[in-house]
Amino acid sequence: MAVFNRQNFKTLPNNKDDNNFTTCISYTKHTVFGKGIQLHQHNSIHSALPYLMLQLALAFIISKLIYFLLRPLKQAKFVCNILSGITLGRSVLGRSKAFEDIIFPAREMMVVNTLSIIGGIYFVFINAVKMDKDMILRTIKSTWNVSLTVQLVPLTISIIIARLAHDNLPRISKPTALFYISFISAETYFAVTADAISELNLLNSELGQLTISTAVLHEILGWLNNALSPLVRGGFAAKFIKSEISFLAFLIFTFFVLRPAIQWIIRTTPERVPVKKCYIVAILIGALMIAGVADIIGSNFMIGAAMMGLVIPAGPPLGSALVEKSEVVIRNFFLPFLFIRIGLLTDIFSIKDWKAFVSLGMILVAAYLGKVWGSLLSLIWFKTSTRNALLFGCFLNIKGIIELLVFLRWIIYMQIDVQTFSTLVLFNLVLTAIVTPLISIFYKPRKRLDRISKIDNCIRTLQSTLPNS
Repeated sequence: MAVFNRQNFKTLPNNKDDNNFTTCISYTKHTVFGKGIQLHQHNSIHSALPYLMLQLALAFIISKLIYFLLRPLKQAKFVCNILSGITLGRSVLGRSKAFEDIIFPAREMMVVNTLSIIGGIYFVFINAVKMDKDMILRTIKSTWNVSLTVQLVPLTISIIIARLAHDNLPRISKPTALFYISFISAETYFAVTADAISELNLLNSELGQLTISTAVLHEILGWLNNALSPLVRGGFAAKFIKSEISFLAFLIFTFFVLRPAIQWIIRTTPERVPVKKCYIVAILIGALMIAGVADIIGSNFMIGAAMMGLVIPAGPPLGSALVEKSEVVIRNFFLPFLFIRIGLLTDIFSIKDWKAFVSLGMILVAAYLGKVWGSLLSLIWFKTSTRNALLFGCFLNIKGIIELLVFLRWIIYMQIDVQTFSTLVLFNLVLTAIVTPLISIFYKPRKRLDRISKIDNCIRTLQSTLPNS
């Protein structure tokens, strides 16, 4: 028999006094591999595997159906995946107790929870692998002032609003949680932006590169905040000093042991010869191990996955091989379970304290608008049009899987309740559903290249060269 906290399977109760209980789940030898379907029994399926496949199939079908319906509106796949999770959750189909008990029984949810975290780790890892590190570093050197502006402006505005609205948010358990909500809302994550910009086919565009370099700098600042926050919370106590030393040792190991090992694999692989499968498997397992070590030392598993991906150069032979062999499985098998878990925890009917809902919404909207205002201020440095500055603000406001993982961590550790979690998910969903079509409709770098190609004596690239020239 295994004992698990109830919120690991379903949701957190709104009343904190009800948190002191556990759910006992019994496991037998038939939990994973059952004896088939017993039609004469009430619960005809006895193993986790059929439930897993059924949940995956439902999530896939609903997601593709929503994507088909919303594709004319130029919606991102992320929006459709979240809507599919919410559809399966307590907000729509899961409101039926019979449906929830049949499709998502508590005993089988441990597998879904585990696969959802694995999906998040691999999502961060693969997007870090796909990054052109040299180009991003060159862009950061010339745009660091822009990156700081578009983070400090929304962060400052959001913190001010949070201080004013603090009394209206009793559901947030810790005072520091409001700061972290403001910080997350003001931050831009490179894995999220890289994934969204890749879907929009704008990776090589001017604003696409600027957004990714900005997100990388924001990520570095987020890592620093994550590393220093234990000292801020606990001073120079022994356990926090050990945590900081462990994180420093983790950095040294990653960049001075793992990176040379990766370079050795690349050097020993002959040209035009695929990387050995044992190396691919070892790196994929290593990503999970590094993420686990980062979590054990008190950091964050996403930081570990990102660092593992950053030490691997993009492109052939190794980077492209990793992406080619793993991305399809990650996107179509692991990530759907993350969206299922988010959907099961999201309950729009739990939103009953409208004063808290509006107050939290004001904090989030302040951060979103602050990014746009910061983008307009950045005109001083990179001297572009107002249109491009506004579009840059839209790029920065794209939300994705990393934010969901952060919210998931908060609700697991009971720092927020179901209403707050649902509010955060819904605002991020609505924001992405708004900015993605705006970018798709109004940002056309190809038109700009076509105009340039008509000018005499211009510098031509493969994109701007006329077809018959």
